[in-house]
Amino acid sequence: LNDEELHQDIVFGKSRSSFFMILVTLGFFIVECTALFTSNAVFRYFDAKLAAHHVLALLGFLSALYYDCNHFFAVVGLILEMSTPSSALCWVLIKSKMAHTNIWKGNQILLVHLFHCRSVVEMYIYYKSYLEWTHIWATMPWPIFVILYGQLSLIFFWLTPFWTYKKTAQLFNPIDWNHAKPESNKSTPAVSEEKKSS
Repeated sequence: LNDEELHQDIVFGKSRSSFFMILVTLGFFIVECTALFTSNAVFRYFDAKLAAHHVLALLGFLSALYYDCNHFFAVVGLILEMSTPSSALCWVLIKSKMAHTNIWKGNQILLVHLFHCRSVVEMYIYYKSYLEWTHIWATMPWPIFVILYGQLSLIFFWLTPFWTYKKTAQLFNPIDWNHAKPESNKSTPAVSEEKKSS
């Protein structure tokens, strides 16, 4: 974020480090999408929210390369992935039956804090957009505009608040809510012990 080139023109400004970061992040989201959809197929589970986030992020970074612009928002947007290592550790600790340890609690408190920090970064993106709106509206290629602000609206108004709530609840009730099975709906009345024995 210290690259002056990115701040001079937030639509078309770029640097060698931002280009490298976009390439690495593109690889990250290719791996994430592959793992997500493979996991969904194997475990017969589909998380539409997570899939939408990953696919839109992948499209955003691909379009930044294709149109050779939007590096500023790509670099700032990558900061939103700051919760990924802590989120992965959360899952590993649950699967390792270590969800009631001090490591779990510390990591989970950090994770909730990181989701609050995500909201600050998202507000910063909106703020920078507000300051540069005339330039963005006049020059940003429309596919990037749609992907950027579609994704930003999705995460700011729905996903980040939802994930913050879920991770806060998980702090007090450590379950793997990604693969939790809903309780079966028992629509038939329970059979009494008398009828079972007759």
